[in-house]
Amino acid sequence: MARKETRNLRMLPISDETLIDAVAYSRWVRSEAEDADTYVRRRKTIDLAQLVQQVIEEELTDAQKQIIRLRYYEERTPTQIAEQLGTGVSNVCKTLDRAEAHIRRSLRYVIQYQYDMRNMEVLPCALREAMATAAGRYGRGRDVADRLRRLRKGEAIPQEAAAKGTRIPLERLRELESGRATPDCDELLKLSAYYDVTTDAILKGVSA
Repeated sequence: MARKETRNLRMLPISDETLIDAVAYSRWVRSEAEDADTYVRRRKTIDLAQLVQQVIEEELTDAQKQIIRLRYYEERTPTQIAEQLGTGVSNVCKTLDRAEAHIRRSLRYVIQYQYDMRNMEVLPCALREAMATAAGRYGRGRDVADRLRRLRKGEAIPQEAAAKGTRIPLERLRELESGRATPDCDELLKLSAYYDVTTDAILKGVSA
């Protein structure tokens, strides 16, 4: 399948962007688990997630950064955030709204360009997906199950595609990501190869 899709990409009108996508796709180890269109769409989400992270780090206030990280990266509710910070829920929600609005303003034209230059209705959905991807890429997993979820979401990969790519049954993968089961040695090797990380990154949250 990977060879077939690469040939199809090479038949497209050649441009720098097309060539880069073709080379990247032909080298991607998971190419058997998705078609070329899915790959390109997923890459757009990852690229947008990287821009989201840049906006968070460079343009938000310290208070906004903290609340965005707690809400998205640590998956806390506004009530939990308010309790942790010793403030009111309404204050948390207002700060969160301002931070999200700033991110939307900063990236609205990028999203418009990436998805459809005539249609701004895609902005909320695209941004939510990018925020979830950014949380997966830049957040820290609490345990094995959380790290597996973050690895998958950080690549904007649906569970079904991950199950197909790892050759781990979908229901089993759901058990692993929910914490209802722990990966055995074979599953751990498949997952580490699929996500291109060390087994320690999955088990302990540390890189080589």
